[in-house]
Amino acid sequence: MKSFSMRGFGIGLVILVWIGSVNADLLPRLGGVAVYDTDRDITWLADPLAGAGSTFDDGADPSDGLMTWASAQAWVESLTVGNVSDWRLPRTPIQDDNICQPVPSGFNCTNSELGHLFYEELSGIAGSPVTDSGDQDLALFDSPAVIAWSEIPYFSPEQAYTFNMLTGGQFTQSIALYRAVWAVRTGDVGIIATVDIKPGSDSNSINLCSNGAIPVAILGSDTFEVLDENNNPRIDTESLRFAEAAVKVVGKKDPHSLCSYEDVNGDSFIDLVCHYVTTDIAGIDGEATSATVNGELVDGTPIEGTDSVSIVKDTCN
Repeated sequence: MKSFSMRGFGIGLVILVWIGSVNADLLPRLGGVAVYDTDRDITWLADPLAGAGSTFDDGADPSDGLMTWASAQAWVESLTVGNVSDWRLPRTPIQDDNICQPVPSGFNCTNSELGHLFYEELSGIAGSPVTDSGDQDLALFDSPAVIAWSEIPYFSPEQAYTFNMLTGGQFTQSIALYRAVWAVRTGDVGIIATVDIKPGSDSNSINLCSNGAIPVAILGSDTFEVLDENNNPRIDTESLRFAEAAVKVVGKKDPHSLCSYEDVNGDSFIDLVCHYVTTDIAGIDGEATSATVNGELVDGTPIEGTDSVSIVKDTCN
């Protein structure tokens, strides 16, 4: 992977604070670094100029995040964010709605991914900057008023589609021009956590007929902490599932998830340890060699992790 810088994200991406409620169609991901569009099942980087200062930033100002189409393609192909590396440029279908026939150029083109974002998610109006819409979801993005490249070139190899977030217009332009690079990927993006089933055990043996509970640790590290800077939980324990089993609930007067925060592997990072009732496990059988924990952070970001297991008994009398 080639190196790059991202503004405010460790070495650069601006981390946005999510203020107030947002439409269910757009959800913050990775602490504000990305935004998931539930309608299109795609995830955007929050910053369309995230490549600013990278080796691919070949615009007039090497720190403005604007690139030629070829450099834009190369940058997204090199990009890794949130342990995900399959980022790409936004797609523009060759056919759009009636307004955009016979080729997808003009205004009110909503079949393209950027057109959908402008008109249907951010309430943009043709002829006006998207920032004039006042849509509350604008708070999820950094500097959205840009002209951005599309993934697919026009019929001529010297031109490619762009979308102008200042006007809502979708047109072809020379691939030698410098435009913003708004990285996107297909699907949701979550956190891949390191998991330790039965901390302290090497075999991770599981008796599926046992009436006990299995401890599973989600390990903290220098790249993922289970508590925030105020020592508040980052993981929604009620959302966690281990091989489809929910966290064990204890307490009659004050029911709560049986979880604790401790350093189980001695690396000085706090880990989250939750216990799951063995007989509730349904997601693995006697042939299983691994098991997965999945759930969500408190902000809705998906999280999952997998560890090896050894099933010692799965047929119960």
